[in-house]
Amino acid sequence: ETDSQKRDRILNEIETGLRSYPASLLSEYGDPEDALFESLSSSDEDAIDPRTLGQWDESDLQDKFDYEWDPSQGDQDPNIPDPNYEYVKEVPVDDEGVEIGYDPVFGVSHPIDTRTILNPPDSYVIDESTRDDRLVPQDFPEGDPEIEMNAEITKFRKSLKQVETYTDPYLKMEVPRHMAKWHGYPEQLSFPKKDYFNNRFTKEEDRTDFDK
Repeated sequence: ETDSQKRDRILNEIETGLRSYPASLLSEYGDPEDALFESLSSSDEDAIDPRTLGQWDESDLQDKFDYEWDPSQGDQDPNIPDPNYEYVKEVPVDDEGVEIGYDPVFGVSHPIDTRTILNPPDSYVIDESTRDDRLVPQDFPEGDPEIEMNAEITKFRKSLKQVETYTDPYLKMEVPRHMAKWHGYPEQLSFPKKDYFNNRFTKEEDRTDFDK
C-alpha cells in the first residue's frame, strides 16, 4: 500500500464514520496544497494552482523520458524517422564539395542534415485528416472562387519542399524549424557477452578450419 493509497483510505474512513477524528483538529490541520497555494497566490498573481495539475504518487516514477529507452529490453528505437514525412537527402556542400560548417576537429555542424523535414505536418485545425469545417471560421463564403485559388497556392507552396528556417537568437544563424528529434542511444556500460573459448577477433566467415 502506497502513501497516497493509505491517505485516501484514512480520509474515506473518516468520512464514512469508521474512524473517529476530532473535527476541530481536522479543520485546523488543513490541506498542505491549499496552504501552499494561498501563500503563493498572495505574493504572485501569476502563480499556478497546484490543484489543477493532478495528484502526484509513486506511479509517476515508473514513467520514462524520451531518452530513457533500452534496446535490450525490446524498446523500439525512437530515432527512426517517421516514414510519413520526407527528409533532406543530401547535406548542403560548398563549391569544393565539402559539407558546409564541417570542421576537421569538431566534425559536422551544419543545422540542416538528413533529419530535416521537408513536408512538416499542418496544425490539426487545418490539416485535411483532422480538420472540422464546422469548428473553423470561414474566411470566405461557400462557393467563393478565392477558396479554390488559395488551395492551389497552398498546394504549389508545399510542392516546392523548401526547408522552413528561422534565425536562432543564440547561434545567430538559420536553423530548420521542423526536424526529426534525436534521442540518442543508451550508453554502453559493458562489452557484449561472448563465449570466452572462442576467438573474439576473427569473424566466423574468416575462420580457418584446421580440421580439414
